[in-house]
Amino acid sequence: MIRIRKEADHTLHYLVTVDLGRGRTTTLAISQTDSLGQIAKAIGGVSTHLSRDPNVAKEQVADLIAAAPAEILTGAMREIG
Repeated sequence: MIRIRKEADHTLHYLVTVDLGRGRTTTLAISQTDSLGQIAKAIGGVSTHLSRDPNVAKEQVADLIAAAPAEILTGAMREIG
């Protein structure tokens, strides 16, 4: 997890790379204004690494955020698809 500021609108997000297994990953941009529960739901929607217990999942997300570097990077986001 890293902290980013979207270049287009200067909003703050967490950029989260999630291991999907079998050598596959996906990257999520999640607003830093989202609650721990919302962040856990977004990550849990694509990952089996978070607990299914909402309270434990929120604690896991809080730990991920605490471990993220304090530096905020600026990134240009683009839609793929």
